[in-house]
Amino acid sequence: MLHALKSLLPPLWTLDDGHVYRLLRQMESHGALQSAWVTEPTGAPIRVYQITDVGRKRLAGWKEDIEVRVASLHVFLDLWSQIP
Repeated sequence: MLHALKSLLPPLWTLDDGHVYRLLRQMESHGALQSAWVTEPTGAPIRVYQITDVGRKRLAGWKEDIEVRVASLHVFLDLWSQIP
């Protein structure tokens, strides 16, 4: 999971693996995620996470917040480009 997440991020961004798992546990304790251990005939068990309805609502709130921030950044960049 972490490898896939890291491949989505810009190269300059770094992730603290321990912090990611602490956040996942925190989100699960708040009802935003649920998880289960999956075991295969070979290899170590893995923990699989699934978003809940609570998590979807929280994610929608984050999306709205990001949209406001992006719009604000565009205003800044437009104003910046007008400075002589």
